[in-house]
Amino acid sequence: MIRLGSYIGPDLSLDPNMGDAKRALWEYLRRSPEERAQRRVPMDETFYLSEPVVEAVRRRCLEKCVFCERDGSFIQLRVETFRPPRDAAGGFAEVHSDWYAWLAYESENLILECVECSSRRRTEFPVQGERAPYLAAMEEVRRRERPLIVDPYRGRVETHFSFLADGRIEGTSAEGRTTVALLRLDHEYLCKQRGDDIGKFLADLRIHVSERPRHGEQVDSMLHRWRPFAGARRGVARRLFEGMEIAGAIIKGSISAFPVILSKAMDAAETPDRDRILQRISSMVAEDTTRQVDRLVYPLEDFRPARDTERQSSRPPAAWIERVHFESFKGLNDITLKSIPARSDAKGVPCLMLLGENAVGKSSILQGIALALIGPSEAKRLKVEPADLLRADSGPRFDQLSPEDAVVRIDFRLFGRTTIFTLDAARRKIRGASGPAGLVLGYGPHRYFDPRRSERPNTAHARVRSLFNPTAALPFPTTWLNSLDPGSFNEVAKLLRVVLALSDNDEVVPDVDGRICVAMGGVPVPLERLSEGYRSILAMIVDIGRELLRYFDNLEDAEAVVLIDEIDTHLHPRWKMRVMGALRRALPRVQFVVTTHDPLCLRGMEDGEVIVLQRDETGAISIVPDLPSIKGMRADQLLTSDFFGLSSTIDPETELGVARFVKAVTDLPDAQVDEANRMVRQLVLGDTALEQVVQEALSRFLSERERPKGTLRTEARAEAVQVILDALRREGRAGPGSEPHSA
Repeated sequence: MIRLGSYIGPDLSLDPNMGDAKRALWEYLRRSPEERAQRRVPMDETFYLSEPVVEAVRRRCLEKCVFCERDGSFIQLRVETFRPPRDAAGGFAEVHSDWYAWLAYESENLILECVECSSRRRTEFPVQGERAPYLAAMEEVRRRERPLIVDPYRGRVETHFSFLADGRIEGTSAEGRTTVALLRLDHEYLCKQRGDDIGKFLADLRIHVSERPRHGEQVDSMLHRWRPFAGARRGVARRLFEGMEIAGAIIKGSISAFPVILSKAMDAAETPDRDRILQRISSMVAEDTTRQVDRLVYPLEDFRPARDTERQSSRPPAAWIERVHFESFKGLNDITLKSIPARSDAKGVPCLMLLGENAVGKSSILQGIALALIGPSEAKRLKVEPADLLRADSGPRFDQLSPEDAVVRIDFRLFGRTTIFTLDAARRKIRGASGPAGLVLGYGPHRYFDPRRSERPNTAHARVRSLFNPTAALPFPTTWLNSLDPGSFNEVAKLLRVVLALSDNDEVVPDVDGRICVAMGGVPVPLERLSEGYRSILAMIVDIGRELLRYFDNLEDAEAVVLIDEIDTHLHPRWKMRVMGALRRALPRVQFVVTTHDPLCLRGMEDGEVIVLQRDETGAISIVPDLPSIKGMRADQLLTSDFFGLSSTIDPETELGVARFVKAVTDLPDAQVDEANRMVRQLVLGDTALEQVVQEALSRFLSERERPKGTLRTEARAEAVQVILDALRREGRAGPGSEPHSA
């Protein structure tokens, strides 16, 4: 880390939306604790994505994460808050659900943070002693609190850490140790990136020291604060030079002035000084290589954690998918799916929606992801026949001399992690990582609950069973909800409020008979008496909440991958239009991978998050490239676009009637043929050459696109476009008054 200076915050006084956002926040904060218990803090996420805010924060934070010091060339960065906007926890102070919501829009509370540090930190904000009073101003909060996370804006930030030449880090204070442990700044993956940068710094320093006249980069430039890992470089440089005599002067000085002082001394250094510097670099590197550094685990033992340490220690790592590749897995061969780097309109995790006709591998993709994430031992417990997972076009498979293995490889968005699921076709053995790679939940198309069954094993394979077994029922939600303590019940109620779009006066409550009810308009309706669509989505949402609460205190910060097959099942069109948006708002850190056949479900998705699968002329499954933008498209436009590929939304019987009419007209006696042909051309082809060519090209394109096998859609589109362009060129050369070309 490196201390950041003051800056001029973003001017939001002219933004009309900010006034409304702040009023909504303050109205919520003035509610009673009982009223806030089942409601989430109303925060306008567009604030953190707006250009003035992003530019100001990026400039203030030197275009890099304030904690790990990686810039955008390493990892995705986004605007976050130093003090969390809700559910602050950790340290000696107790958990507060609404601490520090009132600082959500304070410019002095904004930082630039990478997605990995954000994933580790979440809403943890440990402090020594008591927290600041509720609704205290920013200055009072800073004056009265002692955070156990190093504040990048205050104090001598660099003094809390010591860096080794190989990239490892040690905390040298209580704040430093807590920061390292909480954000895993000593993670092997991060230490490797940091060590590579320090190695380059030491190599450049050797060149600068050993050559005279000086060549290459100047020392103060090597230690410039805008560089990635500048804090680590400066820490190593201070260990090397502080207190060392160079050119007759003892190197010392303030942290900010150190690079300039060192650079001037290096320029004046003579041969004996340069030899000692080179020797010192070599000895420090050798010492650091053999030095033992203890790995710290959060929460540290030197303060009492406010949260459940057992839940903290058993939490699975985030398994957000960046890329998944299938090789000879069922009908999928050499297929790669990628998620977009980041959402443009919200801070949540990018998701994926799979479209395509039946039998193009949508469900297979969900199954493959589930198997790769739960690991080989849990995959075996699903008792799936290995032959069902291998290539459908490889014949008998197990009597082949050289059978092809089925492989699913997942590259994760965070921490440089990868997991691989391999089914050895010859030996019928599953290979892969020793345990689950992350928390994954899977739901097949038939999502219903059994009132006689209220429990489910706490195992990875049980959470995805319904993707492989269509008769697997979800646990009865009411029994579990009745067993919850008030805090956990309110967490689930907050989740349901968002997904079910309950009004401000609606509540989730138990009735006098112990049944869980959704009180709409003051009338309580038991869960089991809701409509089929409500029950389907509610059973799934409660089940997701059940599994996430095993590991997370706050569902809004829970991280997992959720796979849903045919998400549109049982839903009314109005629900289909809002289901993805509601799920993503309710669980912003959960990555959903879903399938659907309904264009209404595309609402809530962004460009690049929708993938269309198809079969080519050989029957092989492929991904349709170069899809159009989904923004602003109506449902009927989506149906006739490359997302669904229909040539028309007209009733098929009507189209058939038109075809019969055309045939009847063209069978008229010869005396009426000319007139009939003219009418048909006007009806079908148009008058001009351009209209005829366009009509013919469109007909050919739509015909080819609807074939389950044959010319790829994108090839048909390209051919149709070329035909139209050729027609336009011919029409232009003909000039006004020329005879139209024949179609």
